[in-house]
Amino acid sequence: MRGGLSRWLGGAALIALVGLAWLQWRSDVAAAPGTLLKIDPAQVRQIEVIRPGRPPVNYRRHDGHWWRQTPAAQQQVADAERVNGMAALAAAPVQRWLDESQPDLHNLGLKPPQLILRLNGHELDYGVMTPFGPNRYVRVGDRIAVVHAQYAPRAAAAKRITADSQP
Repeated sequence: MRGGLSRWLGGAALIALVGLAWLQWRSDVAAAPGTLLKIDPAQVRQIEVIRPGRPPVNYRRHDGHWWRQTPAAQQQVADAERVNGMAALAAAPVQRWLDESQPDLHNLGLKPPQLILRLNGHELDYGVMTPFGPNRYVRVGDRIAVVHAQYAPRAAAAKRITADSQP
């Protein structure tokens, strides 16, 4: 009888442990800050990159290919890997959202932004790096996110971008 009680208590403890782990997981998911945008990167059809002092660069997905719109209203086939990397920024994980109701946009590099990325018309304004790690400020509407620096347009295409090249 003693062996049966031990098994029953062991089983009950295991069920309780699994239940607590499940509750913790749900709590972690609910508390997670989410992603920059609530759109699927595969659904991005239009990208606009705006850097201060330079003409905007526009990309459109058409017939399964990314096309770069040139200033002369011509289209060039774009590097799909690079442009898909920019589209993937929609799903960039946010480390945290700033709580401040009146942040100093100038100090965050958001007035003016260092770079503006529009994905299907949704604007992401990229600011400066944070002082506490390899992170960057990104304004999304009226909220400001902190994301890892790898989730910036330059990082998405780093192997092809230099200081003088187009995004």
